[in-house]
Amino acid sequence: RGGIGEGNTFFNSTNPRALAERRSDLLIGGALLVAPADVDDRTRTPASVASFAPLPLDRLPFPSIVVGSSNDPTVSIGRAMLFAYAWGSRFVHLRDSGHINIA
Repeated sequence: RGGIGEGNTFFNSTNPRALAERRSDLLIGGALLVAPADVDDRTRTPASVASFAPLPLDRLPFPSIVVGSSNDPTVSIGRAMLFAYAWGSRFVHLRDSGHINIA
C-alpha cells in the first residue's frame, strides 16, 4: 500500500466518491478535501482541471472534512461551503489563506 503510516493510504482525487466506487477493496475511514476547485465555474477553473466538470454533489459514503479559504481564487467560500453541505462534510474555514495547496 502507498501512503504514510500503518494501514493508511492517501490519494489525490477530485472525486472521492468515484475513487471509493472504483476501489471497493479499500476501507475508507474518511477524507480530507482541501481547497476543492469549483470546476463548474469556468471563470475560476484552472485549465488543468476543467475536464473534471461537472463536480458531483452526492453525499459521500464516509466521514469527510472540506477545508476552504475566504480568498481562494479557484472557489468562492460559498461554493466551498455548498460542497461540504452536499457531501455531508464538516467545513473548516481558513480565513484569507488563498488557494491552499502543497506547492
